[in-house]
Amino acid sequence: MTRRLVIGIGLLAWLRGGTVLYAQKTGNAAERDLLIEKLVESLAENMEEGTDYTTLFQDLIDYHEHPLNLNDARREDLDKLRFLTEFQLADLWHYLEKHRPVYSIFELALIKSFDEESIRSLMPFVAIREITERRRVTPRDFFRRSGNELFLRYGQTLQRAKGYREPDPEKGYLGSPQAFYLRYRFRYRDKVSAGFTADKDAGEPFFRGAQKHGFDFYSAHLFVRNISVVKQLALGDFKAQFGQGLVFWTGLAFGKSAFGTRIRRDAGGLAPYTSVNENQFLRGAGITLNPLRGLDVTLFGSYKMLDAHAGDSLDTTDPEITSLLVSGLHRTAKENEKRRTVGELVSGGHAGYRYKNFRLGITAVYTRFGARLNPAGDLYRLYAFRGRELGNVGMDYAWVFRRFSFFGEGAWSSNGGWAAVNGIQAEPVTFLTFSLFHRYFSERYRAFYASAISESATRSGEHGVYFGLDCKPAAGVTVSGYVDVFTFPWLRYQANRPTEGYDVLVQSAFRPARRLDFYVRYRQRMKPANVPGSLSEAGIKPVEDRGTGRLRFHLNWEVSARWRLQSRAEWVRYKRETARSGHGYLVYADLVYSALKKPFSVNGRFEVFHTEGFDTRLYAYESDVLYYYAFVPLYDKGVRYYLSVRYAPVRRVDVWLKLANTSFIGKTSVGSGLAEIRGPDKTDIRVQARVKF
Repeated sequence: MTRRLVIGIGLLAWLRGGTVLYAQKTGNAAERDLLIEKLVESLAENMEEGTDYTTLFQDLIDYHEHPLNLNDARREDLDKLRFLTEFQLADLWHYLEKHRPVYSIFELALIKSFDEESIRSLMPFVAIREITERRRVTPRDFFRRSGNELFLRYGQTLQRAKGYREPDPEKGYLGSPQAFYLRYRFRYRDKVSAGFTADKDAGEPFFRGAQKHGFDFYSAHLFVRNISVVKQLALGDFKAQFGQGLVFWTGLAFGKSAFGTRIRRDAGGLAPYTSVNENQFLRGAGITLNPLRGLDVTLFGSYKMLDAHAGDSLDTTDPEITSLLVSGLHRTAKENEKRRTVGELVSGGHAGYRYKNFRLGITAVYTRFGARLNPAGDLYRLYAFRGRELGNVGMDYAWVFRRFSFFGEGAWSSNGGWAAVNGIQAEPVTFLTFSLFHRYFSERYRAFYASAISESATRSGEHGVYFGLDCKPAAGVTVSGYVDVFTFPWLRYQANRPTEGYDVLVQSAFRPARRLDFYVRYRQRMKPANVPGSLSEAGIKPVEDRGTGRLRFHLNWEVSARWRLQSRAEWVRYKRETARSGHGYLVYADLVYSALKKPFSVNGRFEVFHTEGFDTRLYAYESDVLYYYAFVPLYDKGVRYYLSVRYAPVRRVDVWLKLANTSFIGKTSVGSGLAEIRGPDKTDIRVQARVKF
């Protein structure tokens, strides 16, 4: 023990380099925000606009607020540290099993797969504490160790859009331009979570009209974990994740990103749902039992109403819908007509066995709709699912053997489709990791809550091979990236013939000094699509190759313990076979101030952008209020700036404020349709308060 303490003290001095920055809560918050920013930005390019990232990073935020005690952590607790590689997680668990209790976070430097950067990333989310004696819960202990959080959020675009100026209420927005968010959550350690969430989007009515009950979306949950043989118990709204996401995975999941080799999914089973996405969750009940060591059995059932397009059938005994809607917006009379038009019943289960570093699981899910799904008869929809009922069965596995990680899942759908994903990660030497991943989705395969890595949103009609690499050739230098080659054997939306494409990303990151790091990234993506407005002699639109190249330079400099400077320059080129290339760029600078002795921080940005239209749009992650992730698509020509402030006026109360403005050059209006704004400016404000008690 003495030797380990001496080593820990020595490592402490080496890693800290004479600064106490990371001992401060503000420093830890800065590390958390930087890490989440990297994770979110690596995913954003592959996500749709308006994606809610809350569920993806809920565990990290919870661990920051309530650090995971490494001396009392379970293996599944470590899996939620998604920024660590599979080998780091396996090595960390092996070290904890062998050497607990741990006396210092810097002991982790003794693990061969952990370097300074890994430990710095881990520090905001874990703690080293003695294991408290496990005793029977008393009412006094329950209330003494529990906590409550209340969130209130307001947001608005200050300029009035066309939808609010429309004199005919049937044609314009039915509600006010304000957006409101309310959330309450009760927690007792990591055992009990209960709460509710309410959300109103801008333009939706509030306590009147179609929404006489107030908010447009309500969600509530009660979640209990690790009570005797009950590992997880969910009532109300919850999420469920199994295997590699081929059969069932609600909420977001990591996919292709600059973290080239991190493509293996670590399913968490059941978890409470606290987001505002109105589709990617379950409403009902679920339970996970642990009857034998290493064996988990999960059963769940859900019923909720979905938005949908009604079909043309007039047969009330066999109603039909043509598509399901996922926007969650109910601002106009037409949007409200489609609100909650069809019921969805989902039931299923998962049985999983874990022995050391080996896992094997089976998932079965049954889905039934209250109306027959009958998509439009376009040729590319020839193999689309039609009917009321769908069954899915899959088997998944994961095995870490020495410095190799094998994982995969095979699945079948009752409409005659099948799919499989298989991958391997290897770390032949400590500075090199690579991954190889193969996916196959038949044209008929369909799973409504599938979230496996793919190019197509439906996870059907696709073959692909992915190769990823992470390399650290020298101290402070990291090279990562991937090559993904994919084919579509059948037609797809906006592609009138079978096509193939590729996606390549290379990133080099450098840390020449402790407080300075920067990276260079290039991404080239090619995916064929129809030629707009052109018809062949047979009356069919021809298909052309469309490629997008992006080059980025990013700098992060911790000037001092209080000040941080961040800057980026990014260039994009969009190339088509039948038209001239389009170009675009953006340049921005951030200045961040974090007080060391006061709960106060300020983040400001000034940004210039110039693109040749929507096809060359660019995105950048923005600092915002807690649990809100802002990505604004920037295109045409203009400047954008924002100021984000966090302050705690009194103990247990935090307040966030963000004010952002985009000013377009040479434009007399912003947006289109009902969202059109007169003038060249768009200004947004968001205010949030959190009260802990």
